[in-house]
Amino acid sequence: MGSNNEVSLRVAEARTRDVGRLIVRIPQRYMRVLGIEPGEYVEIVGNKRSAYAQVWPAYTDDEDKDYIRMDGVLRQNAGVSIGDVVKVRRANLRSAQRVTIAPVGEYIRVDPDYLKRAYLLGKPVWKGSIIEIPYYTGSIRFMVTSVTPPGPAAYVGIDTEVQVREEPVREMELTMPRVTWRILVTLRRLRGRLGN
Repeated sequence: MGSNNEVSLRVAEARTRDVGRLIVRIPQRYMRVLGIEPGEYVEIVGNKRSAYAQVWPAYTDDEDKDYIRMDGVLRQNAGVSIGDVVKVRRANLRSAQRVTIAPVGEYIRVDPDYLKRAYLLGKPVWKGSIIEIPYYTGSIRFMVTSVTPPGPAAYVGIDTEVQVREEPVREMELTMPRVTWRILVTLRRLRGRLGN
């Protein structure tokens, strides 16, 4: 199901413990094909765009499946849905010099150093990507507005300067609308009423 450069895998939902961590899980046999170790980076090539994540081995019960488990934010960043087939390849990312992020939809003031240490260190970033940061019982969404040096992607390193704009990006500026559980439940109920 692939070559030395890439493999094709079917998108599956991330397990709860992996949500929001910017990681994917794939079977170890595919990690060997790609020549990657746990914690290294992969590019997930979706229908119209790519996303980047750290890769970790699949859970034991997924080892015999051709799945890539990823959360909703990564699926949104890659422009894919559960059940889609994506190409996965090794990504040789370098540490970013500077990363600028902005909240989505609301003004917010956050300490950039705390954000970097607590949530972003070692995480892949690329212009236009969405990041969700846990906040009490929910999360705050940020969009990466710039990465220096420019390129497909980089990761947040110890020496990376993180800047947080107070002015939010509007939901309309996002590359894909946000789909919530409420919308999914409503769609399922409507489908049930139509008899599908």
